[in-house]
Amino acid sequence: MSPKYEIQKTLVVSTAHISSADNTALSVEGVSKKWDVPVLIVDPFSYGFYIYVNLDKDEPRVEDKTDWPYSKALKKLIQLARKLGCPYLKLDRDGETYEGLETFDW
Repeated sequence: MSPKYEIQKTLVVSTAHISSADNTALSVEGVSKKWDVPVLIVDPFSYGFYIYVNLDKDEPRVEDKTDWPYSKALKKLIQLARKLGCPYLKLDRDGETYEGLETFDW
């Protein structure tokens, strides 16, 4: 009998969909220690970032915090990942750019 492997969906988009300021802040912060719960959990890698998207409907949304320090574009990407049922958002330098999502030239 084969094991049942856990497979998770990830929304992958180009880092062109976040601002340069978002890129800098995400690079510095990793796991944000500024806030109480909820927390933005970021795992940087060589060409971008993985961002954890909490799918639990009963948990507060990190992007709904009044002191959200990132762009509206990043907020929309997190919301899109959640809408698509993806627990992770991967911002990748080599990821696709998508029509209908804001892009930044940096």
